[in-house]
Amino acid sequence: MNFRERLPDRREGHTLKIVWRLLGGQEINLYATIGYYADGRVGEVFGDTAKSGTDMEALISDGCILISLALQHGVPLSLVAEALGENRAEGASEGPPASPLGMIAREALLLEKEMRA
Repeated sequence: MNFRERLPDRREGHTLKIVWRLLGGQEINLYATIGYYADGRVGEVFGDTAKSGTDMEALISDGCILISLALQHGVPLSLVAEALGENRAEGASEGPPASPLGMIAREALLLEKEMRA
């Protein structure tokens, strides 16, 4: 097994509310808690939805665990955020995240940049 960089027992964290808009216009409220290493890098992400017991809640929670495992095994958050899909208009070079996990990763990356500035 690869080396896992352990997070400090006490660490700074931020919880954010993120509104995810489905293609049909429906909005889903998501909550993400971001935990940091001492140097300001994001080391963990937890996600939840406003509705408990839903398939979406399970997917968000499991996806955030996978993002956290990647971060703790040395994958940069910028790579994680970049690797998750986008909804791009034809000919566009970028677009909004294709999934709630992509949105959470992008929001975490913005916070990481603020923490390290």
